[in-house]
Amino acid sequence: MSNNIQNSHHVVVIVLGDVGRSPRMQYHTSSLLQNKYRVTLIGYDGEDLIPFLQAKGGTTESKLNVIRFTPYSNPSLPRMLGLALKLLSLLYHLFNILWNLSFDCILVQNPPSIPLLSLSLFYPCVIIDWHNLGYTMFDKKLLRHVCYYYEQWFCRYGRGHFTVTAAMKSWLTTKFLIGSSNGGNAGEVVILRDCPAEFFHRTTDVEREELLTRLDSEAVLPSKTVLQLRDTTSKTKSMLCISSTSYTPEEDFGILLSSLVKIDSKLSQTTSNVSFSNLIVIVTGKGPLKQYYADQISALRLSHVQIHQVWLSASDYPLLLGMADVGISLHTSTSGIDLPMKVLDMFGCEVPVISVFYDTIHELVVKDENGWVVKDIEELTHCLKNLLMVQKGGKCRDTVLESMRANIRKNILSKRWNENWNEAALPLIQSVCLKCTKH
Repeated sequence: MSNNIQNSHHVVVIVLGDVGRSPRMQYHTSSLLQNKYRVTLIGYDGEDLIPFLQAKGGTTESKLNVIRFTPYSNPSLPRMLGLALKLLSLLYHLFNILWNLSFDCILVQNPPSIPLLSLSLFYPCVIIDWHNLGYTMFDKKLLRHVCYYYEQWFCRYGRGHFTVTAAMKSWLTTKFLIGSSNGGNAGEVVILRDCPAEFFHRTTDVEREELLTRLDSEAVLPSKTVLQLRDTTSKTKSMLCISSTSYTPEEDFGILLSSLVKIDSKLSQTTSNVSFSNLIVIVTGKGPLKQYYADQISALRLSHVQIHQVWLSASDYPLLLGMADVGISLHTSTSGIDLPMKVLDMFGCEVPVISVFYDTIHELVVKDENGWVVKDIEELTHCLKNLLMVQKGGKCRDTVLESMRANIRKNILSKRWNENWNEAALPLIQSVCLKCTKH
């Protein structure tokens, strides 16, 4: 397709959530802009966008239009009434915005499914990007069933679909009967795996020093911790472990805390024959259970393990991640068929990952190749203890981690987000833009 044709195409990207905390949809937007599409990005107010979009949104010649709003909320109302009014408010916002736009394609994030998937009934140009199955987010049986049939019904009107795993594509085509092979207007289902964005990389010495100086001056981390993180050469240097969490029930942060307590106890029992490094754990993220776990952390009395909860800017997070020795993912998935983007971020920084086990994690984390998969507190503790041990013979920690980094560079970083997106996603978006009537 020529650039002149693409220049006339306008794609609307919609996230019914804080768009600043939806990296995949921001990456879609970035790739569309780099392919000369005009893009309107719609989502909730909140955190800053990734630096590339921040820069694009601030120029008059930009092809990016960002529309952010705060959804209706009235905690004083009965729960069901408040929810109904919120849904009506969202529909009003969406249709009011779309009514005033001329576009060729709408790309929506799912979940949340309600009311977003209903757009596919009114606009024949909707592509659904499946991050997970929306109905699995609900516990109550009746609500779960209602949402299941809602999602099943409206998704069939989508012109196309992206999934993050092969397992999700298989599930959608067999359970929801979507995909061009199933007839109707179900559209094509394309596996668009998450890949690390280009700005994730190992942090250079200069970047490391600048970041640590900034975190120290802004009191994001204690000065003592910053001093320890500056030590990158001694045999007893501390091991830096990063875990990114949304502090939701989907991620059992208690597993990590329990393991760290056990680790601290083991490190306190060090003998003259075996020595261990100290452990610095930095947890990034926001969510409803953050304060709950903050209270638990403050009550701990640990001697060899530090735990720090921080929230970093979109530009500082990759730099901190690029300093890490090991990453930890506590994501378990409500559906069991999605994969956590945070692991790809870690791989982008060449950081081996310890992940909690669930059905599809093997599509991403391969034991002893790019990380480890653990099933319980004991396995996590054992894994961390082995990494903390200062080896006097055999392979030391740095040797093991460097071998895994080499595997990550070879097997994962051979293809970054933009290259993968151009191969997998662009053809479907081009097709939808050509076939659908411009609104």
